Amino acid sequence: MKRIACVFLSLMLVSAMIVGMTGQAATLSHGDYQYTLNEDGTAALTKYLGSQKDLILPDSLDGHPLTGIGNNAFYQSPALCSVMLPAGVKAIGASAFALCPELETVLLPEGLERIGYSAFFQCPFLKEVSLPATLLEIQRQAFSNCEGLTEISVDPRNETWKAIDGVLFSKDGSQLHTYPAGRADASYAIPEGTQVIAGGAFYGAAELEKVTLSGSLRNIGAYAFTLCRKLRGMSIPDGVTRIGTAAFYCCLALQEITVTSGNTRYEAKDGVLFQKDPAILHSYPCGRPAGPYSIPEGTVEIGPWSFANCGVTELSFPDSLTVIREFAFLSCAKFTSLSLPASLVQLDQGAFAGCMKLENLTLQEGLETIGASAFHNTVLKFLTIPDSVQIIGGGAFTNCPVVLTVGEGSYALTYAQNNGIPYTIARR
Repeated sequence: MKRIACVFLSLMLVSAMIVGMTGQAATLSHGDYQYTLNEDGTAALTKYLGSQKDLILPDSLDGHPLTGIGNNAFYQSPALCSVMLPAGVKAIGASAFALCPELETVLLPEGLERIGYSAFFQCPFLKEVSLPATLLEIQRQAFSNCEGLTEISVDPRNETWKAIDGVLFSKDGSQLHTYPAGRADASYAIPEGTQVIAGGAFYGAAELEKVTLSGSLRNIGAYAFTLCRKLRGMSIPDGVTRIGTAAFYCCLALQEITVTSGNTRYEAKDGVLFQKDPAILHSYPCGRPAGPYSIPEGTVEIGPWSFANCGVTELSFPDSLTVIREFAFLSCAKFTSLSLPASLVQLDQGAFAGCMKLENLTLQEGLETIGASAFHNTVLKFLTIPDSVQIIGGGAFTNCPVVLTVGEGSYALTYAQNNGIPYTIARR
């Protein structure tokens, strides 16, 4: 059940796509293709409407040279198995081929310069990728969570990128960009000299049980190890000064994170990762056995996605806590009752969304913000909203059977009335 939830939630990470490459230009049609014109008269393909399995894209559309594949142009194309891009294409947009369930082969032309964010995200049958000499920019998660991808190769003439044993690195070796998720290796040692693990670099590498981080490492990007389902432990070396959002999200076997003693930015407390000064709980390993957990006194913030999909059954919060960030407890399906501290001021988007057994919750006076979808898909029955609350985001209580108790003349009363949420007036 946890694995299904993680796979489903991984799709959420690409659901908010970047606006198309060609802005608001008029859409034109040519057979199965929709496109827009760039200022120089060249064409950018914005949508493929056909159903061919093996597709060779034309050099031009209505006489306009094809130079770009727009954002989402082939997104979720169900039949596409192979695609050959013409020599004139210089850019592939964000999520252009993401979630194509049958895509096996992509021929990238010499002349290609840019591959956008999540361009080939979660194409499960994509096995190999060969990058041309002209490629300059590859945005994060371009090939993430492709569970069949075993090797990335790079033309040796490329001055920006290189492959080391099938793993994609910057030419100088300072950044590890993509570890192919379909590799069968149980362990991997990041080469010395690597300073950055790019966002989503190991996303979906399901067979990895151990990753050894190099002493030269400084930065671990957002979602770097997301969905590494067999990863059992992680040791953060001294030099790491930044670890991005959800870096270890849905690592279902991860039971402990450790930090070497010389690290000045992070520390581990009982296997849980914290940022120092200010004290922020960064990552609770979701492979820990189900049970209660007490967040240490002095913690001022619970970071985004920090407990997502974990098995905590009971939680106690310190009086120092002021902020719970977005999706912090997303799909924590074990706890039934929580009491948040009076020190809490801010509860961000989706903080408790998908906590399907959460029935009782106590909010204290002093809370000011409840984010969008904060309690979406919970089973809260009754909830008292303090008068101090001045912001409640959209959909905070969707798919939730709650009856709110609100103060006369309060912001929460207006919110309940405007959103059709059952309520009662608090007795004074």
